[in-house]
Amino acid sequence: MKRLRGCLGVFLVFFFGIVVGVALTHGAIWKEIHDLIEGGPDVVVAKISDRLDKELKLDDAQKRMLAEIVTEARIKLRVARADAQPKVEEALVEAQKRTRAILTSGQQRKFDEIVKRAGDQWLAPEAGAGPERSEKPEPVAPVKSPEPTDSEKN
Repeated sequence: MKRLRGCLGVFLVFFFGIVVGVALTHGAIWKEIHDLIEGGPDVVVAKISDRLDKELKLDDAQKRMLAEIVTEARIKLRVARADAQPKVEEALVEAQKRTRAILTSGQQRKFDEIVKRAGDQWLAPEAGAGPERSEKPEPVAPVKSPEPTDSEKN
């Protein structure tokens, strides 16, 4: 019996170690993702450059050139996103119209609140934004749901 309890104790310590390790790893990964998102483009450029520097052992000249390459790519991606934004907004407006059409008037009011909240969160200024944030293009207005027609108001 003592042997069984001893084995069970070792197993439980091992099991809880795994659980704690998984939880800590999960938290660390989410923190890293959060830091990248909140830090903005400059943090992403730094992360990419740091990772490539560590893995490729770049010299100083290569580090400077890599930073320039990554920055230029980021600028090109920003332009591409700006070009695609109107189509994205159009698709969202259409989806909102179609969704509102299947809802009751009470549900439509709640849906409109949800859409407004989501738009406010999307456009909310990010805390800790670096100087890069001041360079970004004007934010796009949140997608507004269509005004209810007279038949929908009743």
